[in-house]
Amino acid sequence: MEVKKKIFLRSRAQESLRALSPHVVLALGFPTLAAVSSAQQSQAVNASQRLLFGDHKVGNPTTELLFQKLLSSIEEKMEAKPNTFGRPEKAPVGCDADEGSNPYADNREHQESSKLEKLLDLYVEGGVFTAVHEHVVMMLETAGDDDDRDWKARILSCLSSIMATINLLMTTEVLSSSGSTDTKVLFSQLLGQLASGNPKGR
Repeated sequence: MEVKKKIFLRSRAQESLRALSPHVVLALGFPTLAAVSSAQQSQAVNASQRLLFGDHKVGNPTTELLFQKLLSSIEEKMEAKPNTFGRPEKAPVGCDADEGSNPYADNREHQESSKLEKLLDLYVEGGVFTAVHEHVVMMLETAGDDDDRDWKARILSCLSSIMATINLLMTTEVLSSSGSTDTKVLFSQLLGQLASGNPKGR
């Protein structure tokens, strides 16, 4: 009965979170949810070294839900939208494919890409991916030091959401194949935060 109750409460919490703005993910960059204390963050060492001496227990229900929201928010921005008529565009007989294509298709694709980039830029500026790095390092360092099964389950849930998010970011052509200088800089900063935990993405 206790297990069913926990599953029910977790399900309700996830459903409530889905209705929230993607901006709620910025809470991952707040000091109150940091994987390490403010004093440790101020030390002149890199994130991995700080986390070896961390005193904050990661993998709590709040961060678990926020990592899930991070994944779903990016997925929503990347979802392909159907064309105006809800079916693949076909060029009229006697016309080239380019001439018969939907004149709004390229513009719509650009708008979708722009929405994704704006969201990711917001997350980079808010230190979300720095927090991801710190939480991952801390979770990997401490996951074997506790016999709490519920906590270990949340750790696995957090890592699953994080790995799915990273895979999504690595495989999207919007970022990796963009010719825009601004997009390349954004992608570089994002990768830097994930790799080093440095807010400046270096």
